[in-house]
Amino acid sequence: MLKGSELKYLYNYLSGFIGRPVYSHEIPAVAEAYKEQIREDFLALCRNAKEADDG
Repeated sequence: MLKGSELKYLYNYLSGFIGRPVYSHEIPAVAEAYKEQIREDFLALCRNAKEADDG
């Protein structure tokens, strides 16, 4: 979903979970460790996008 310069949003988001900058090689481990929180955020993002489209 994110590519190029937009990847900064993923890095910033995941850094919030671990409390420091996250590096490319750490993304799978961080995503696995926080998958429940990430899932909830992703679903909320999808709901908000749908509501904006319906609005």
